[in-house]
Amino acid sequence: MTSSVCWRRVRRSTQSGGRLGLRFEHRRAAPHRLAFLCLLCAGCATNGGTTERRDTGRPDGSRVDVGSDVSTVDAPLPDGADVPDVGPPPGCGAEGGTCCEVSPACTGILVCVDDGCRACGREGEPCCASSSCTSGFACNTTTATCAACGGPGLPCCPGAPCPAGGDCVSGMCRACGTEAGTCAPGMMETETCGRCGARFRTCGETCEFGAFGACTGEGSCMPGAEETRACGNCGMQTRLCADSCLWGPWSSCGGEGECAPGATDTSACSGSCQQRSCSSSCSWGACGGCSCTSSSVCGSVCSSGYHVSSRGCSTSCGGSCGFGALNRVTCDPDCGTSFGVCGSSCPSGYHVSSNGCSTSCGGSCGFGSLNRVTCEQDSGASFGVCGSACPAGYHVSARGCSTSCGGSCGFGTLNRVTCGIDAGASFGVCGSSCPSGYAISARGCSTSCGGSCGFGAENRVTCTMF
Repeated sequence: MTSSVCWRRVRRSTQSGGRLGLRFEHRRAAPHRLAFLCLLCAGCATNGGTTERRDTGRPDGSRVDVGSDVSTVDAPLPDGADVPDVGPPPGCGAEGGTCCEVSPACTGILVCVDDGCRACGREGEPCCASSSCTSGFACNTTTATCAACGGPGLPCCPGAPCPAGGDCVSGMCRACGTEAGTCAPGMMETETCGRCGARFRTCGETCEFGAFGACTGEGSCMPGAEETRACGNCGMQTRLCADSCLWGPWSSCGGEGECAPGATDTSACSGSCQQRSCSSSCSWGACGGCSCTSSSVCGSVCSSGYHVSSRGCSTSCGGSCGFGALNRVTCDPDCGTSFGVCGSSCPSGYHVSSNGCSTSCGGSCGFGSLNRVTCEQDSGASFGVCGSACPAGYHVSARGCSTSCGGSCGFGTLNRVTCGIDAGASFGVCGSSCPSGYAISARGCSTSCGGSCGFGAENRVTCTMF
């Protein structure tokens, strides 16, 4: 047998009574080591010159499996003897070799990584003991390897400052204020907001800007905005927002109506007893209402704004009141939409709608007698008038005859006209001319205008706005 069992590792354990605990592995060893180990075992088996026989049992009574790779025996340590350092087996502990099972596992500053001894401390190499690396490199604790440090955007080197102009921020070297995406701590940034306002943010200790604050210093409007308001008599005025976010001056009042809402007026009404009111759209309404009362007046006529509604005689007016004497009249105000007038005409703003006779107007009413007219207000789009003409603002649209206008209606008799308002783009007029603002666009003949329409007859024109 060329080799025998020997110890690969010998270690000191707790000593008690001069005994030494030895651990060995069954391996095939070189002869010179085998000889040494046999001598050591022989010494351990001797106590004071007396040989002590050992069995294969452990101190706790268990048996040693001689066929196993590892066995432990207890042997007495000779006086003054020390445990020899048998050293690592050949091939372990060196760079590129396996890690030794004794301490140190690798020689020098080599480190044991994945059961192999490797150089450490330089870029890409494992971190050395205590997570250290050579100068200019720092240990990446995530990968346990050394990486470059100290440059912009790189980790800070332990115990060393960042290059000139750089700061160590959260473990990284940052060139705050010059490096892209960074800012100098304390630096402020401003941006416009809202209505010509501004908001600010400040660079923090991490070389990053914080959130923007609230918008301050705003104006009253957005540039180009327009504002309108009512003015005057239903008019409007506008103003524009300038580039400074401030309102410019109001324009002049435009588009006003003819009156202020709620205002009253009598100047355009017949007499002084009627009035008209201004509507909410700033336009005058029709004359109406009455602010006057009836009265009796000596004589035969009434003052302006009044009409004769009856005639009579009173001794208080002087003289005697014999048969047919008339020295007194009753005057009613020119108010309302319709009223009767002793006579043959109506006050301004009214037209004759019928003719008749009433003894209240004086005298008797024999056959064909006419001493009273019914007056209606000039309003609406169309109305009938006893006579041959229409009031201002209206044109004759047809001619005819009505006994209500007095007399009989024989063949060809014409005593009444239909009046249409002068409005619209085009209308027909009985006659040969058009009202102001309109021009003749066609000529023709219509029996509605009275008479017959023979060859070449013309009694009607078409009026078109120009």
